Amino acid sequence: MILFYQKIHDILKVLKSSTGIEFSTTKEQRDTKRNGDVPKQIAESVALADKVFGIATLIKSDIVINKEFVSSKTKMDSALSIVTLDSARKLFDLHSKKENMKTVTSQIKTIFTNTSDNDIKRIAEDLIEFDTNLLSFNDDYQKIAKEFTIMETTLTPQVIDFSSYFNRYAIDDSGLKEHMSSDVFKFIIKDTVIFDKLNALFWSGKVKSSTVINYILYKIIDHHLNVKPRSSKECNNVIGEYFPLLVLKAHTFEYPSHLLEDLEEKTSKLADNVIKSAQHLISNINYLDEFKKEEWIQELGGIRVIIGAPRRVLSSYKIFDNYDDLVISSKNSFYDIMLKLRRFKEMRKQKSLYIPQNIDEYLFSFTDVAQGNIHYSEEANILIIPFEVLKFIEINGVKKANIINTLIAKELTKFLITKENFMARNGGTNVYKSKFGKALSCIVEKAKHENIAQTRSISDLEEVTCSIAAIRIAYSAYLTDLVKNPATISRIHGKYGMKNVMNPKIEKNFYLDIKPFLCNINDHQIRNFVDKTIQTFDSYQHAFNCSSPNHVELCHVFPDNHKV
Repeated sequence: MILFYQKIHDILKVLKSSTGIEFSTTKEQRDTKRNGDVPKQIAESVALADKVFGIATLIKSDIVINKEFVSSKTKMDSALSIVTLDSARKLFDLHSKKENMKTVTSQIKTIFTNTSDNDIKRIAEDLIEFDTNLLSFNDDYQKIAKEFTIMETTLTPQVIDFSSYFNRYAIDDSGLKEHMSSDVFKFIIKDTVIFDKLNALFWSGKVKSSTVINYILYKIIDHHLNVKPRSSKECNNVIGEYFPLLVLKAHTFEYPSHLLEDLEEKTSKLADNVIKSAQHLISNINYLDEFKKEEWIQELGGIRVIIGAPRRVLSSYKIFDNYDDLVISSKNSFYDIMLKLRRFKEMRKQKSLYIPQNIDEYLFSFTDVAQGNIHYSEEANILIIPFEVLKFIEINGVKKANIINTLIAKELTKFLITKENFMARNGGTNVYKSKFGKALSCIVEKAKHENIAQTRSISDLEEVTCSIAAIRIAYSAYLTDLVKNPATISRIHGKYGMKNVMNPKIEKNFYLDIKPFLCNINDHQIRNFVDKTIQTFDSYQHAFNCSSPNHVELCHVFPDNHKV
């Protein structure tokens, strides 16, 4: 924001009389503004930018992101994928600077009638540079716009109108009030994948003025605040809550570099094992037709596993002495946040320190990865395992593969539960038609029997279902690993052979390994319910059995683990 102010500081005096907007121009006044009412600064900046750079025209145009931006290093390096402005193309001939100058200066003169020719020329040059950067690198914009437009002017029920937010900061300013009712404040933000696209737009470096990005960012935040008056502190809390991936934490200090590589290799193998176990699980679900089984198995088999996403942001933890400078929290002011974003953007330009593909895939993970959780993105079919999770692998030199397997399996089980419930709602199951899939239905019945269903939401019970299924899948992977390595079995209980795989000591070792998984379930009642349900597995040897009070078997959702 302040960089934008500095850039146009030289023309503020010229604009002041023409725009009717008062701006602080002394250092003392600017410092006061910086630390004061930031939202009002945003509103004022937009009003000014609307008059100088034609932001209303910019907003009303299609802003598009090339899909290849996320996965192509070439696209990243050349920054081909940013903004196309259809209306601006009609105004400017990109191949003729002279014609551009003539068009722009003519427009500026109609707005600022008392401005000198030299000042008009300087303003025109700034404007041309701005628009040329936006327009000059993607001729195939129409094709991309059809699929990836993230802002439109069409007014539909999905329109997010944030004008009331800025109205609160324009009570005594007639100039700002006028802008509140203009088209610049009316456009759609399609919120499904806006986060990573907005960041891609910002990080590209092609948008010279951060005002547009600040403006859109505040609109999104305000949307999550339900367009109600909130304090500055509350607004910053929302930033911390809805944009957690902007929190850049370096996890490399926890491990020596050589250990990081070893952990990465081990974890990748673990992830592969769990995915295979999940595929086996699907193949043994008896109520799925073969076509559906094959479809799900292929989908799981195509998962790309990314290890340690946070570490990929920086290749060495010695690049900056103080990582806290890059951490964005709810305590930061909006101004501080923008400065940190700029620092990261500058850091990103050092290509030796940055792996574009991985960090952009990291954006798919939203809140989970930023909080140190394993995340599976069904949209991108990517499983991301941050380094925070790797601390479970080795404790005092002892591998803890079972806990990692369980954590991975739980994330993948969400995929199964979602698919199951969808099939049930659409009558896709021949055996058990319900608004829930069979797995969740079992847990719902069991929760009723345990007298906790009345106080629990379906999302709580889905969480229980995923947790229990995850333990089953992880145990399957554990046994599969033991069968492949007889020496491991020997070390555990001093005997060889398949018949000893179900030895109680092996089961106890597994159960102890996954205790942290259970302990991390914060809800005491839910934790006990999961624990009690696991105990009914009869030492993990039988199929997942949800029974009614009359012991009438409802379903065998998951197969016997020893068959996998």
